[in-house]
Amino acid sequence: MFRAFLDGTSLSNFISSWAKLARGESLDSGLTPLFDRSKLDSFKLNKPPRFEHPEFLPPPLWTKRDEVMQHELGTALMVLTKGQVQKLKNKANDFGSGHGKVPVRGFTSFEVISGHLWRCMCRVRYLGDASQPTRLNTLVNCRNRLRPSLPTAYFGNATFPTVTETCSFDDIMQKPLGYAVRKVSESIERMRDEYVRSALDYIERVEDMDLFRDTFYNSAGKGREDPNVNVVGWANFSYFKTDFGWGKPVILLPGNINSNAKAFLLDTASGDGFVVAVCLRRSYVDALKKLFFEDIEKHASKL
Repeated sequence: MFRAFLDGTSLSNFISSWAKLARGESLDSGLTPLFDRSKLDSFKLNKPPRFEHPEFLPPPLWTKRDEVMQHELGTALMVLTKGQVQKLKNKANDFGSGHGKVPVRGFTSFEVISGHLWRCMCRVRYLGDASQPTRLNTLVNCRNRLRPSLPTAYFGNATFPTVTETCSFDDIMQKPLGYAVRKVSESIERMRDEYVRSALDYIERVEDMDLFRDTFYNSAGKGREDPNVNVVGWANFSYFKTDFGWGKPVILLPGNINSNAKAFLLDTASGDGFVVAVCLRRSYVDALKKLFFEDIEKHASKL
């Protein structure tokens, strides 16, 4: 429900302001909520979408019919140090540099962790069909990607979905880590002003919003196996600085993840690493945890 009204930035600003009031402090005037919805009104220009938008099309499903059945779900929690993330970056950048595809800025922590998770999820769910299609979905905060950018105090939802190119399990499992990471990076990089405004025009023309939401958020059904991965980034927010008067938070985690193959990437309270929380078939949880960390060290040993 909340995702329809606000995003992580809006929620973080709201909680920070709430905490200041609880401590008896004055509100930051720069964070007084701005509710001007015309800031994201592209349809007034009456333009048709200028791009294809695969993020709004149905995702790949399992080619094996038995994977349509319901499965008991569990949650894997994995804590990464910044040193482990750097190992992943080194390996991903090493692959990309040989293919001319590393962005000038280098791959981000979100991109390498997401690409690594995608590979591991394909491996633990592999059922013998190397051609099984898969993609990674995520959300991008487009506040500073629009021109002009949205004001800091804009209160609402300015995150837009994006998806990687559809790949095969074989591509993701067998090719180097940098291949999967590059696909994630490319899906994020295309979220620029013209593309986002084209997405707004696309959404404006959708007649059945219920069907539209189900297509992106619940492709396989909450308890059903899903060959894709949906990663939500909750890092780089100010939640751990929030103090209502009785101290700062010691942990931040989603209250419940009940959608198969959905993952959250969060900061640790100390700021020296990341937490990955992912929902998947309960029988796969231990295998994912083992592979997730073993593969990092395997990557590092090849550098």
